[in-house]
Amino acid sequence: MTPPGRESALFVRRRPASSLPPGRLYVGDETCERRLPGEELLAWLESECPAPGWPLTLATPPLTDAGLALLEGALRRLVRLRPDGFEVVANDLGALELLRGFPAARPVCGRLLSGRYMHFPEFPDEFLDFLADRGIDRVEINSRSQLQTAGGQLRGRGLLTHFHWPHMFVAVTRFCACADGFTGHPRDAIAACGRGCERFVGTYALGETELLVCGNALWTKHPGLPQTPEEVDRIVSDELIPAP
Repeated sequence: MTPPGRESALFVRRRPASSLPPGRLYVGDETCERRLPGEELLAWLESECPAPGWPLTLATPPLTDAGLALLEGALRRLVRLRPDGFEVVANDLGALELLRGFPAARPVCGRLLSGRYMHFPEFPDEFLDFLADRGIDRVEINSRSQLQTAGGQLRGRGLLTHFHWPHMFVAVTRFCACADGFTGHPRDAIAACGRGCERFVGTYALGETELLVCGNALWTKHPGLPQTPEEVDRIVSDELIPAP
């Protein structure tokens, strides 16, 4: 059961095989620009998940110049689909700059961006000032330890917190270890992507820790957490499991 005042969201990484109950949806990807929403998913959102029953959040990854162009195209389409507004989780400073041109897109600080300070006792004031300057009032937190050390600081600044469950982010690379991840010369890896991550998720044991390998990123389950933390404002459910 969701505690009073806490929002729940579902991360939909591809068009689902069946209908979903109303509630906030996350679409997009946090680690690979090749998985920004394409025509099929956007058309599904338009026909099957209209506003206001499905408030929408677009998750975005670190971006190249080509990725920024892809994101701009997706934003223009989403503005038409959701003229009353939607959220964009930004994990890239360039994405935050691009969002200045889209008033309907409400920026959220992503967990890859906030996770740069995961092992700090708290966030630098300069970073929080930077978020405030861009009108950001929500921060996605990557780990329970970060929530415990910096949660009070964020609340003191009037910032709401999000927590993804059950997996936390570990690392991302431009080298995709997924089956069909790339072909040809390494410098052409991004252009030659075979979208193998849509069909494959692997596991890798690192000591007692089990890592989930999904495309160009590593994830693991939150250690020592039998259930979601109570002190967050939103829980984002995401099993990272590909379609059959």
